[in-house]
Amino acid sequence: MIIDGAVRDTTQIREVGLPIWMRGVHGGTGYRALFDADFDNPIRCGDVTVVPGDYIVADGDGGIVIPPDVIVEVVAAAIEIEHKEVFTREKVHEGHPLE
Repeated sequence: MIIDGAVRDTTQIREVGLPIWMRGVHGGTGYRALFDADFDNPIRCGDVTVVPGDYIVADGDGGIVIPPDVIVEVVAAAIEIEHKEVFTREKVHEGHPLE
């Protein structure tokens, strides 16, 4: 769940295993009986436009939005970067200095 705002009950949300990324935490318990909701429309989140069909990839370091027309190139670049990072971690683990 990616939220461009503050969230409460984050401990409980994480306890049930739901990954969550948010701008902040807020303890308020405001009640709203009605709110606008829609789906399958473009939105802005974190100053990024997200449109239906985009890929969202997130981990503990953050998240990115990938348009479908560049997904193949982005995945190929990510795999290459991961291979280089694994190689570097192995060398560091073996005691080789980073230069």
